[in-house]
Parts: sequence; structure tokens; C-alpha cells
Amino acid sequence: MATEYKSEIKICFRNKEFSAKSILGILSACVQQDDEITLVCSGADEEEACEAIASFIESQT
Repeated sequence: MATEYKSEIKICFRNKEFSAKSILGILSACVQQDDEITLVCSGADEEEACEAIASFIESQT
């Protein structure tokens, strides 16, 4: 989903940043259900990207 946006999108978890546009990055974060993450978006469509991805993540719990 993150690849649909021009912005840089990162997942911050346990003091590390992982690219949300990389499946390997997401998997290497080892985030589990009920873990708290921070989503960081920066770029031309950052607001739209952040809102859409955050909504998607929240709907998965």
C-alpha cells in the first residue's frame, strides 16, 4: 500500500526505522499485534499517505 504514494514512509519501532515500502523492511521490524509503532511520512502526499496507512493498520487489529 505504501508504494502507491510518492512520500517517504517509515515505521519506527524499538528505536529503529524501517521502510514501509519494503516488505523485507516491514518483516525485519518484527512488529506483533498490540505493539505500538510510529508512522512517519514525509513528502508531497504525506498527509494522505499517513492517514490511509494508519487507517489500514488500525483496521487490522
